[in-house]
Amino acid sequence: FFAAPCALCPLCPKAHRSMPARRPVLKVVARRTSDSCPFLNEELAFELCPGEVVWLRGASGAGKSYTSLHLAGLAKLPGAEIHMEWDPSVAAAQRIGFLFQKGVLIDSLSLAANLALAAEAAALPADSDAIAAALEAVGLSPSADGSKMPGELSGGMLRRAALAQILAQRKRVVILDEPFVGLDPPVAGEITALLKRVAAEHGISLLLISHMAERAAALSPAATVSLERARPEDGDAARQDADLSGLRFAVRASRRFADYFFISAPLIAMAFAATGAALSMLLADMLQRVDVVRIIATFLTRYLAGNPALPLILQLVDGVVKQNEAAAKRKLYALAIGAASRGLGSLRRARLFTARAVEQGPSSRSSSARCSPRSSSQAGSEARTPARLVGRPAPPACARRFMGEWCVAGDVAMMASTSQVDLLKVLGVGPTAWTFLPALLAAALRTSTRTHLATRARLFTRAPAVNRLSPRRSSRCSAPPSRC
Repeated sequence: FFAAPCALCPLCPKAHRSMPARRPVLKVVARRTSDSCPFLNEELAFELCPGEVVWLRGASGAGKSYTSLHLAGLAKLPGAEIHMEWDPSVAAAQRIGFLFQKGVLIDSLSLAANLALAAEAAALPADSDAIAAALEAVGLSPSADGSKMPGELSGGMLRRAALAQILAQRKRVVILDEPFVGLDPPVAGEITALLKRVAAEHGISLLLISHMAERAAALSPAATVSLERARPEDGDAARQDADLSGLRFAVRASRRFADYFFISAPLIAMAFAATGAALSMLLADMLQRVDVVRIIATFLTRYLAGNPALPLILQLVDGVVKQNEAAAKRKLYALAIGAASRGLGSLRRARLFTARAVEQGPSSRSSSARCSPRSSSQAGSEARTPARLVGRPAPPACARRFMGEWCVAGDVAMMASTSQVDLLKVLGVGPTAWTFLPALLAAALRTSTRTHLATRARLFTRAPAVNRLSPRRSSRCSAPPSRC
């Protein structure tokens, strides 16, 4: 069906010159099955042929985007059955590409890295030559534009880059979801000419979704499919009044109260409970390991070496310490737990056994203020409560921490709101493996390594730690050390 690609360039138009002109790559038949279907058409049928454009048009809410998302495997069209018949020679990895509104790339990768990710996901060459060929095919410079981040690209360049990513995977069908939105007329004209040229040269079928009739007509669509919107009065759906309760102050205050006390507060309480349990176990284990007799004996042996009374002193110390060791350790345990309950500041001053093995996150307002243009209270609130990160733009790295670990909720929410998660699915990359698993692995290694090293270091240096407690004890208690 498709000729073998040119050996010099995988995107060479020669690869498609022998392609039959009207042999469809994809046949689509959609049938309405219930009133939940967004369009009234009983049946939609169209074919996508190489180098041709099919225009899917209709009013807002008629189901154009739902239909395209269903074809790409990103959503299910409600109330309808869609049958897709592919040409058997088209590989599954090269079937559908999606050009999202305003263009979407992975923000954390450069333009060249985005194209390499797409090629690798399709098991295609991801070397510099292949990336350069894809960029040049859409009018971008590999040397000048390849190292740019998506945030540095203009609207027109972002569409070109997204199209280059699709070409890097050699997709046979490309869905164009409002490709001209937000573009100036000259830039929109350039994108129109680019789409026509790429479709003709590379034998790509285009499914266009656009409200701009003039721009759609400029692409010379081979077929136009019109969707008739199904309004509520056309079906049996009950009319529902709009909910205006959110305008009242009492309703907004009650929702915020419920959010704070039934969502945020339990999360914070569980976090502090987990911290307290970990701290208690760590203190109990360290106190059990501390051998006070050996510490004192080592000190006396070092400074009273050669003293004939040393054996008698050591025997006396052994008896006195063993008599009061259990009570002293219970007192130390109570003091450390009390310091922890008074807050992170007291906990840091009581560094006898903890060595900051349990980190409470970014408590410093100054660090949040340095890393975020927003107020420090906002950054601190988002850092303490991961639920607040969902649905908001991702805060800076120093504020995305919870209990000392990276919180990826903000990144995932940002990627979902900007269609980057859908882009990963279209490219064949698992969103969970891309976002959550690396952060989880890094957090697990970081936590275990830091806790292990901190505990070992404190156990190794426990004698100086005991000595640092004496000034605080003497300032609060005038009784002898054995009874304090």
